[in-house]
Amino acid sequence: MFAILLSNQISLLCRQFILKVFREFFWKHLLWVALVLLMMLVVVIALLLITIMELLLKAIHLKSWLINLPFCLAILKHALKWVLRGGNVYKINFLVL
Repeated sequence: MFAILLSNQISLLCRQFILKVFREFFWKHLLWVALVLLMMLVVVIALLLITIMELLLKAIHLKSWLINLPFCLAILKHALKWVLRGGNVYKINFLVL
């Protein structure tokens, strides 16, 4: 009988601890987690769009005014990959230039 009461008390304490951690951590940091995930999604979509634009520019014959565009897209794609890996954005200027 004592073991059952002790087991129920431990179970209740564990449940209360889990609910407390869930309330304090999850709800306070949910906005930040959502924001980080949204930014990562934006970076991935930008990388996909840049890759598609690079492929389209390679597929068509480049005009003289389009010659610099693939170079700019390559720099932008490199910078976005750097950010996605968690690199410092300000260091990319020295690497590219």
